Parts: sequence; C-alpha cells; structure tokens
Amino acid sequence: MIPSPFTFLRGAAVVMAHDLAGTPRTGIRAQLCGDCHLSNFGGYAFPERTLLFDVNDFDETLPGHWEWDVKRLATSVIVAGRENVFDDSDCRRAARGAVASYRNRMAEFSEMGELEVWYSRVSAEDFLAASDIFLGWLRGRAGRDFYWRQLRDMKGAAKIACLSPEELALYARICGWALARAHARSGDRVQIAGYLGKSERFDEAIADFAEAYADQTERDHATLCAAVKSGRIAAAVDA
Repeated sequence: MIPSPFTFLRGAAVVMAHDLAGTPRTGIRAQLCGDCHLSNFGGYAFPERTLLFDVNDFDETLPGHWEWDVKRLATSVIVAGRENVFDDSDCRRAARGAVASYRNRMAEFSEMGELEVWYSRVSAEDFLAASDIFLGWLRGRAGRDFYWRQLRDMKGAAKIACLSPEELALYARICGWALARAHARSGDRVQIAGYLGKSERFDEAIADFAEAYADQTERDHATLCAAVKSGRIAAAVDA
C-alpha cells in the first residue's frame, strides 16, 4: 500500500467499504465484486479456449449495493489517471466513460432474457465476458458457500501504468461493460436500468464522487506514509 495512492486504493477495499456504508444507496442489491478496481479485470480462457474479458478477482465478493462497485471502479480510474500524470479532464472523461458504459450496457441487458444475459460475452475480438452456466455456486457439508469455476491457463491483464489517456478511457469503458454484465446476472437488471435512466446525470454524479474520493485516497495514503516514516506503523516493503 505504500508505493502509491493506486496501490493504497487496491489494498484498502475494507476502508472504502466502511466509507461507502454511510453514503446514500438505492436498496437494489447484486453480487458484488467487492474490490472493483481497474486491476481486478482481465482476460482468461473460456472452456473452448477463447480469450474472454471479465472481473477476475472474487476474494471480497459479497451481496451488496450495486452502486458501491461502480463508485470504486470510477475512483480507481481517477486515481490511476492521476498516477499516470494525466490531465484532470482526461481522468474525469475516463471515469465518466466507465459509468456511461455501465449504464448503457445495463439498459441493453434489461431487455434480454436470462439465458441471453448469461451467455453474453466479451472475447478477445469484442471484449465481452462469459462463463459456463453449469459452473457457479456450491454449498459444502459445513454449510459454507463456494463460488467455483474451471479456467484454462490463458490469462491476460492490462498494464495500467503504461496506458495513454485514450487507452485508459477505452479500458475503463470495457471494465464498465463487464461490471454491468456481472450485476445483470446477479441482480435485478430491470430495476437498476430504470434507476439509471437515459440521461448522463448518474455519470456526472459518480464522476464527482470519484474525484472527491480520489482526493481522500491521496490524503489517506500520505497519512499512512507519514506514520510509517515516523515509526508509528511498521510496514513490510518488498525488495
């Protein structure tokens, strides 16, 4: 968490969840990524060995308010853009693009049937995600729930620090698309799409939040670094 505000954000999912718990919510729930940031999306192989794009980290997945994932994704776009020394306008444009993509794709998913949503995908050609409908939830003997899937050894991930402003904007839109699909499969996509509407008001509101929370992330990171430097907190640093 020490190297940069972006690495801090990546490691501070529980901190942001605590902060989000006090914000307004719609009451519409979905199965969340729980740690939705740019580096937790990537490519992997479908059973037919087609390379697909999707959320790829489920360590913090939980049922929750869908807007929390959207807010964390948009914040990560702003923080990553600033770390790449992009203009504020470029950072905001990329964050707004991620949210607009989420909103527009959710509108499309709201008009689809269950199987059509489930089998929608983003391949290496068109960047939509997919999984086998027969892979998913399993309850063990002790009553614990597990999410399971079989993946090939084909994987891919974007190098966020190497992206240009235009590439970040494109990647953010793809991530927004993949997140919309994940929520459409697990939540009430018609309700979510109805709440989002057709205007850009939601996009702007989340971009405002993302900029404000990016500021907070930078302050929290600076506070942590100062605490480590003073010796108040011990930190392990990779060699």
